[in-house]
Amino acid sequence: MNGRQNEQAASDFHAVCTRVFHEWHERARARDTEGLLALYSEDAILESPLVPAILDDKQDGVLRGREELRRFFEEGGRRRPNELVRWYRTGEWLTDGRRLLVWEYPRQAPDDDQVDLVEFMEIAGGLIAYHRVYWGWKGCRLIASALSRGSP
Repeated sequence: MNGRQNEQAASDFHAVCTRVFHEWHERARARDTEGLLALYSEDAILESPLVPAILDDKQDGVLRGREELRRFFEEGGRRRPNELVRWYRTGEWLTDGRRLLVWEYPRQAPDDDQVDLVEFMEIAGGLIAYHRVYWGWKGCRLIASALSRGSP
């Protein structure tokens, strides 16, 4: 790729990140399962400690493919831990300019503490290919009892 092509690719990727950043948040807040799924590739992987807290048969916390994601988003919409879910973000996000998109739901929100998360996404072909969610201490305390169900 020449310099102009590199600039265009970076610009295109930035536009994809902007779209995913805004749409993922709005669709998750609205519990819009089909809208969320449209942001993921067919064979996407999602990892989160919320997975075993929501789905008893997925104790490894890893979902593979849209069908598993669909089940998680639907059940999560019904069973999502709503205590401390305020959906506050600063509006800032990070990217490496070619494959990664990262943002935070910080613990400290303007109207008190909230679940603290970092969303880490690998984007390919304009869609989320790999999504990892990292929970901070406030959020972990909220789901700790659900996670201990699957402990040996």
